[in-house]
Amino acid sequence: MTNHKEETTLLPRTLSFMESPCRVCKSPSTGVHYGVTTCEGCKGFFKRSIPKSQHYKCFFGGNCEITRDTRNRCKSCRFQRCLQVGMALEAVKMGRIPKKEKEREAIERDNATRNRVVPDLTSVPNSENREGINICGPSASEAVDIVVQTWQAGRLTEDTPLDPNVTPLRIRDCLETVLTGIMARVYSFMEKIPGFSDLNKSDATLLVEQSIFEIWMVRNAAFLVNNESYIMLQLPGVERPLHYTRALMSNFMSNTMINAMMAYADEMNSCQLSFLELNIFRTIIVLCSERVGLQDRNKVQKLCRIMHEVMLQAFKRRSGASTADEMYTKFKSVLAHLSRKLSEIVLNDGFVAVPWLRFTFGTNDANKE
Repeated sequence: MTNHKEETTLLPRTLSFMESPCRVCKSPSTGVHYGVTTCEGCKGFFKRSIPKSQHYKCFFGGNCEITRDTRNRCKSCRFQRCLQVGMALEAVKMGRIPKKEKEREAIERDNATRNRVVPDLTSVPNSENREGINICGPSASEAVDIVVQTWQAGRLTEDTPLDPNVTPLRIRDCLETVLTGIMARVYSFMEKIPGFSDLNKSDATLLVEQSIFEIWMVRNAAFLVNNESYIMLQLPGVERPLHYTRALMSNFMSNTMINAMMAYADEMNSCQLSFLELNIFRTIIVLCSERVGLQDRNKVQKLCRIMHEVMLQAFKRRSGASTADEMYTKFKSVLAHLSRKLSEIVLNDGFVAVPWLRFTFGTNDANKE
């Protein structure tokens, strides 16, 4: 017999704005702002962000979790979340819900709860109810088909005509701009790492410049899945973001190189690093003492070993001392393999087709531990 509590949970009910959390950060909402139920914090953030959204950049892969506790850590992902849930300046701005309106709705909701009819649990359910809620009915299947058809129709292939403003040269210029921006942010981040500012200016700059392709790969690994690229590029003067597919990549590099990049991303994604561990990993990438042209390799190597110790402590923090050593051993193995995979990418004959990445890569210090 069906449990009484389980049966009542299937009853239809209306979710009011008083019960709906903020669509952006999940904290308690205060009403409908810019067309979406949000809290006061996200309402104000969206209003302030409109004139300067183009300056927001994510340093952590573009997929930050937005909650009440983390929403202030990444403005870029928070603003993207606002747009994803439908916030818009032209939408109706209802603002805070008046107290009288809240009280009236609370009374109506209580009355509706008291008057709700609970089905007789002793009655024999019909065949449809026995099967539970049918989520795979004709309407659901039709919706899935529409989604699939729309996605396939919108995908770019080699034969898909591009916007006249989208040319290989403009795509390459956009990638150069992206890498230049990442380089500046990585340098700013590394300056906050103890010991990095003690390196001479030449070594510090060289470390960042020669690691930028690896940083770009780690940053975008989550968007290189199922042997396809889901990276989005925003070209100047082009309204819609460009889906940077494998087909477009082939304008700049060989298929062998693209396959190597996909394999690199697959292995990177298999690590399943946390937010903290991912940033430590990026620091380890930069602090590679095998970079060509370094003047003080010993100092760089010492810093890298310290960051490896930090990574071990991060594993202990996440899973406890019992499994941290095993996780760290696996991490070093994957890191060494990633370094070899990166060498394949760089040394591949298709790499000459990417003139905006004229960097030399060495083996990471993980192999020296």
